[in-house]
Amino acid sequence: MAKKEILDYGKLKKTLQEEGLRRVYLLYGPEEYLREDFVTLLKRTCLPEGGEDFSYKRLNQEGFSVRALEDAVEALPFLTERSFVEVRGVDLNRMGENDGEKLTKLMADIPEYCTLVFVQEVGFEPDGRKKLIKAIKKHGQDINFTEQPQTSIVKWVRRRFAVHGKAIEPETALYLVNFSGHFMQQLIPEIEKLAAYAQGETIMEEDIRAVASKSAETAVFELSDRLASRDYDGAAEVMGELLGRKDTEPIMLLAMIGNQMRNIYAAKLAELEHRDGTYLAEVTGVRYDFLVQKLRSNAKKFSASRLERAVELCAETDYLMKSSGAEDEDLLKDLLIKLAFDED
Repeated sequence: MAKKEILDYGKLKKTLQEEGLRRVYLLYGPEEYLREDFVTLLKRTCLPEGGEDFSYKRLNQEGFSVRALEDAVEALPFLTERSFVEVRGVDLNRMGENDGEKLTKLMADIPEYCTLVFVQEVGFEPDGRKKLIKAIKKHGQDINFTEQPQTSIVKWVRRRFAVHGKAIEPETALYLVNFSGHFMQQLIPEIEKLAAYAQGETIMEEDIRAVASKSAETAVFELSDRLASRDYDGAAEVMGELLGRKDTEPIMLLAMIGNQMRNIYAAKLAELEHRDGTYLAEVTGVRYDFLVQKLRSNAKKFSASRLERAVELCAETDYLMKSSGAEDEDLLKDLLIKLAFDED
C-alpha cells in the first residue's frame, strides 16, 4: 500500500521563497490553520505593501461566475507589481461542463502579474480525472494541507504556549493533542484557555482535564476502550456524552464509530499476521504512535469474529439511518447495545 504523503510545511514555505509565486494554486485538506497561514503568506508575497483595495479580489460561491473570475484575473494591478485573486467555496469537482471548459482555458492564460488561489473547504478532494484539475496542476500547484506528524504538532503546541509565557513538557503536549484533537485549528482555543487558566508557569495534565474540551475523536476512542474492557456502563456514559455534543450529528458520530471499529479490526488482523505498528499506521492512516498503540491494545481484547461483526453492525446502522424512519439517536443507542452484548 502506498504511503500517503504528509505535507512538509516548512519545505513548502522555503520553496515559495526560493522559487517564487506560481500563477495558480489549489489549496485543500483538513489542516485549516496551515491552509489559512499559507493564504496569508501568498497574499503578503503578492502585495507586500498592501494594495488590498485595488490589487486584491475575492470571489465567493454566492454570485460566482466565470466571467467575474476572468475580469478579476485580467484586471491590472494598481500601485503594486502583482494582483491577488482569491476564490472560496466554489466546488471545482462539480463545475458544469461549459464553465469547466472556460476555466480550463483560463488556467493556461493567467497573466504573469496575477496569482489566482482556489481555497477549498475541509473534505474537498480534487478529482484528478477532470480537465480543470489537470490544468491547475500543469500550470500551477495543488497543495493538500494534511494532518501534521506527531513530532511537528508537539513542537508547535510548545511554541504556542511559549508565546503566552507558559511552558509545557512534550509528554503533556501530546496528552493535550490526544485530549482535544490533532488539528491546529482545534488546539488554538484550548491553548488560549489553558494559558489563561493555569496558575503555574508550566501546563500540567490536571489543567488540561480541568478546562480543555474533549474532542469527539477522543470520546470515540474512549468508547472503544470501555467496550474493550467490558465496562458497558462507562460506554453508555460516553455515548450519552457524544450524543449531547453540539458540534456533531448522529450520522457523523456513526461514521467515526464505524471507522474506529474498522481500525481496531485492522489492528487485530495485523496482530494475527504479526505485522508491526508501522504497517498498521499505513493501513489505517492513523499517524500518531500513541493512537496506533491504543488500537493494538484494544485489538488484543476482542476476537477477530467479534470485530468483524462490529464492522457489520455499523454498516447495518448506517443503512437504517439512511433508509428507515427511526430516530438517528435511537439507532446509535441500539448499536451500542449490540456492540456491547454481541458476544462470541
